[in-house]
Amino acid sequence: MDWFKSYLKSRSHYVDISGINSDSIEVEMGVPQGSILGPLLFNLYIDDLDHCSKLFNFFLYADDTTAFLSGNNKQMLEQTMNEELIKISEWLINNKLKINVEKTNFILFGPKILTNVNEISLIIDNNVIKRTTSIKYLGVIITSNLSWLEHINYISKKISRNIGILSKFKYFFSKTVLISLYYTLIYPYYNYCLSIWGSSPQTHLNILLKTQKHYLRVIYNIGKYNSISPFFHTSNILAIPEIYRLSLGILAFKLINIKIYPSLIPYINSFQNHSIRLLRHPSQFYLSKVRTDLYYNSPLICILRIWNNLPIDLKCFNSIGLFKKHLNIFIKSNKLD
Repeated sequence: MDWFKSYLKSRSHYVDISGINSDSIEVEMGVPQGSILGPLLFNLYIDDLDHCSKLFNFFLYADDTTAFLSGNNKQMLEQTMNEELIKISEWLINNKLKINVEKTNFILFGPKILTNVNEISLIIDNNVIKRTTSIKYLGVIITSNLSWLEHINYISKKISRNIGILSKFKYFFSKTVLISLYYTLIYPYYNYCLSIWGSSPQTHLNILLKTQKHYLRVIYNIGKYNSISPFFHTSNILAIPEIYRLSLGILAFKLINIKIYPSLIPYINSFQNHSIRLLRHPSQFYLSKVRTDLYYNSPLICILRIWNNLPIDLKCFNSIGLFKKHLNIFIKSNKLD
């Protein structure tokens, strides 16, 4: 291990301003910034953060840490969270780390009658944590009422900005190039985490559908009063609802056949084993009627519902490539629920 110790020891840093250098100071802790091993070493260093609390559910991504806690009683939830935040604070002190309170927020999910209250106060290191009604998590804007309208408006603005730039070059590029640029600069915004927010009301998704139509008008130089629908087929571009179904179908194939998320397997099996006598085919899932839109539009339910609506011969493919190809063809020629 001497070679590894030598990698971390005897490092120093200094500040250079307009050619004037400060004194060098030896780095006594931390990982070398900008190094290949830096991110890995940091992840190893904070790997046991989730052990400091048995109640919080932690999600760690690089130096971005999110902690979740649920409860039925607002007062008890506040008390429990503050007690657990003390444990996190102690872990940070013991590991010589400091939380950035200015960048730390908390959000309360639940019915309006609960999320409208302002009495909840969370404190860490004697600092009050600011409450927010929406937060961006790994590029997706999540609101306290779990509406995705704010996220849709956010990516719509980004897409419109790119379309504005591309429209200036439409006379210099061929239609083939413009379609390729669509998949490079626009499509990723539609497809990113679409399985999560794609169940939004059609009125919300129409905001993004308009951006698709706008770009097709740019490609084919079509006036705004002329129908654009046939050009989806001409350009081989899927509309937003179709992209959503394709995304869910591919995810369903991966969940069922490749089992990419082992933690979801018990939930998936519960829908299949709930009442096997009611299933016409073993690849079908029994989905009982639900009362709330929130549950009906939840990602896993939408994924299983899409899978149930696929023909049996499509479900029998063993290759993800072949499944995706034929699913694309099927979605273009059929409407799925």
